[in-house]
Amino acid sequence: MMSTHIQTLWQRFSSSCLAVMDFQQRVWIVSIGEGLSCDTFVVDEDSFTEPLQWMKRKHYTNTMLVQVSNINR
Repeated sequence: MMSTHIQTLWQRFSSSCLAVMDFQQRVWIVSIGEGLSCDTFVVDEDSFTEPLQWMKRKHYTNTMLVQVSNINR
């Protein structure tokens, strides 16, 4: 009986913590390019309305979009 009560409390606590976390999804640190011409971005997937939206906004080529899509997460 007590174990079930503690388990229920833990589940409610865990759910509450997840609800207030800043990042529900992944956060990426993305570097594109080499040397001095390297661009680095911190990307929060929570703000996406479509896949790779941040790259599309920055007008990256379709080749680059495919390369990023194929990166292991």
